[in-house]
Amino acid sequence: MTHELKVALRNLLKYKVQTTVCVCGLAAGFICFALSLLWVRHETTFDQFHPDAERLYLCCTDFGLDALSISPSADTKLVPQLNRDFPEIERATAYVNYGEAIVEADSVFVVPTMVDEHFSKVFHVEILEGSPSFWRDPSQVALSRRTATACFGDSTAIGQTVFDPDGQPLTVGAVVKDWPNSNISIDVLRYHPELAKPSLSCQVVLKTIHADTDLTPILQRINEQYEGMPFRMELEPLTSCRSTVYSVLQPVRTTFLKLFVAISALIILAVLANTCSFLAGRIPRRMRELAIRKVCGATNGQLAVLLLTEFLCLLAMALLLGFILLELLHPWFCKVAQIRRNLTGEVALYFLGVSILSTAAFFFIVWFFSRRTLQQSLRPSSRAWLPRLNLIVQFAVAFFILFCGIMMGRQLHYLSTTSDVGWEREGRIVVDSYYNRPGLADRIARLAGVKHVCPDEHGMLCANGFAPMDIRWDGQAEGTEPLRTNHITARKEWMDFWRVGLLQGHCPTAAEARQGQVMINETAMRAMGWAPEEAIGKRLYYADHVLTVAGVVKDFHISAPTVPVDPCVMVGREYEGFWSSMPDDILVSCEPGRADSVCSRITDMLREQSPWAEPVRPVSAVYDETLASERMLMRLILLAAGVCCGVALFCVYAFVTLVCEQRRKEIAIRKVNGATAADIFRGFIGEYLVCLTVSAAVAFPLGFIAVRRWQEQYVEQLAIGWGIYVLLFLGMAAVVTACVGGQVWRAAQSRPTDMLEKE
Repeated sequence: MTHELKVALRNLLKYKVQTTVCVCGLAAGFICFALSLLWVRHETTFDQFHPDAERLYLCCTDFGLDALSISPSADTKLVPQLNRDFPEIERATAYVNYGEAIVEADSVFVVPTMVDEHFSKVFHVEILEGSPSFWRDPSQVALSRRTATACFGDSTAIGQTVFDPDGQPLTVGAVVKDWPNSNISIDVLRYHPELAKPSLSCQVVLKTIHADTDLTPILQRINEQYEGMPFRMELEPLTSCRSTVYSVLQPVRTTFLKLFVAISALIILAVLANTCSFLAGRIPRRMRELAIRKVCGATNGQLAVLLLTEFLCLLAMALLLGFILLELLHPWFCKVAQIRRNLTGEVALYFLGVSILSTAAFFFIVWFFSRRTLQQSLRPSSRAWLPRLNLIVQFAVAFFILFCGIMMGRQLHYLSTTSDVGWEREGRIVVDSYYNRPGLADRIARLAGVKHVCPDEHGMLCANGFAPMDIRWDGQAEGTEPLRTNHITARKEWMDFWRVGLLQGHCPTAAEARQGQVMINETAMRAMGWAPEEAIGKRLYYADHVLTVAGVVKDFHISAPTVPVDPCVMVGREYEGFWSSMPDDILVSCEPGRADSVCSRITDMLREQSPWAEPVRPVSAVYDETLASERMLMRLILLAAGVCCGVALFCVYAFVTLVCEQRRKEIAIRKVNGATAADIFRGFIGEYLVCLTVSAAVAFPLGFIAVRRWQEQYVEQLAIGWGIYVLLFLGMAAVVTACVGGQVWRAAQSRPTDMLEKE
């Protein structure tokens, strides 16, 4: 074993460039693959730790619209009905999920998760310190171990005083065990007797008697009481809620993470192919050594072990470098992925699994070569097909990932900056109605940088400004279903503030709005089969209301551009009969470049009223968050593309170095026969440009198909021009030429006598 290690280390040190490329590439591939796989596992294991996880279901409200989608909220009146009238259900509980603690100036302000008396009967909450009296006492709260440590350090939290959002003191009555992965926060728990009253919005979780309980009759009986309402209740398994109703909480969608796992696996395969190519490429130069070993009695197995030892040494160095990278990336990764635990043990298991599979695959390659060493010892080929195939594969992977990453970046930049979303978001701020107090709008209007203030309107991205309703219309074919539309409360001031454009007609005045004149968007107009000029004057029917179309507005996105625009009916706030509550958000428009400073000043005003108030942000930043998952995927893909390109280019550099050493005699003879350094350079660089061309011919069509499939989820799509293909190919060719040029030119400039002396 000592002899084999010495031989392996000597060979690795002899080819320093190739060894460095293999070690760095394997380490990068391992760390990308392990972290992405760990991230996927983290996102797919939410709420699976509960003892009866397979029997827990979240009651959701399905509005039947893409923009509103499924809401995790329900009515508190469901809980007593489920507990009383449904024998298939063991217990149901209501809660309002917040869970946050802020330490400021030696005071702890907490936003508790409000729970009812059934919460502890549905979920297992282990009390570590204190008593269970907080389950019935609204003046007490329970803190999780993590929150108690963050708020009070090493001192005991029991008996300490914290403050709720209204500044009322609460006593810490218990410390409970942390939940590992859950969409339900138990950082701060407080009993809330109001949840026993009906008509409050909350989250409702029910636990069935048996895991195989038929949910269909349960849903039918639940929805019977909502007959005629423009929504339907659904039951979603709690274990799958992370990727459905709570998908907005995901930093990156699970499907995107799985895609990155596949890309990371491609990186590992490319690096392994690179490593095998290097090790196999050295075998012709070691044919004499291996043949002599075989003549002296070495078996094929012993030769395989000798060659395999080199790979294991490379693998050991790559694992060491991988763990160093893990320590450096650990804090950043945990913050981005929202993971609160140490990852070293799990990553080590992934490293071990990939290492075992890699070693097994490489063993068969080494076994193949070890059996042929004696036969080929007198006729080694310096123009083997394997290294060139390896280059083509690595260039193709790099082209594919780079093309996809660049096109995703352009598409997302287009969506973030284009005005095609149908409304103006730059320099706009929305102050939520929750913080609206008398005189606040006037104070905001006096701030430097503020152009205009609308004190009583709905924000464009505020869900409370929209609601579904089923509409019938003039000329509707018999037997067709009503059209599910968004009902938006809007008037001319709202239209002017957001710069929503009119396609036909006009915006109703206050008097016209009282008479039932409304506007519809393009999507609703097309769904009803009208042209813009035909829509004006048509009638719409909702329940016992008759509405008249006065205008058609251009489509605008009230949600992420991945979601199609829903049909909308825009009703004036003066029209009576839909809702008694009026919009009371504060809309603020700012001078160019002043939105951030105005947001900071408004936040200071709000925190004068409530220290726990959330910071105010520009609407453009809030809207960009709808693309946060896509942006993170783009960064991950560009990172993978950088790793792939680096591996491919280092592979070229190392391969050229190896080939130049193997072809010293050929280069010397060519120079003696009159070849110039430029001739030799052109001969070498031509081979790699051919490999690059073949790779581009394979990768670009696949990349086009992948990007078009990805763009189909967006309503607004950026065209893929031919220029991106040319620029990407020329850029890669220039980098390859620079990478190859130095090595080949140096070899071509050497004196033939020196090269023959080395040979």
